[in-house]
Amino acid sequence: MAVTHDPVVASECDRVLFLRDGHLVRELIRPEAAEVAWLLTDLGSRREGDAA
Repeated sequence: MAVTHDPVVASECDRVLFLRDGHLVRELIRPEAAEVAWLLTDLGSRREGDAA
């Protein structure tokens, strides 16, 4: 298990979970680094109260 915000490190994992405010918002299985980076950017750009 690892905790990271680094898309390259996350892409080495079999399963990547994305949390926001303590809630699971997305899961990726064997993702590419670019996919992780895009999702991190997308989730980071959403304001509180926006739909996930």
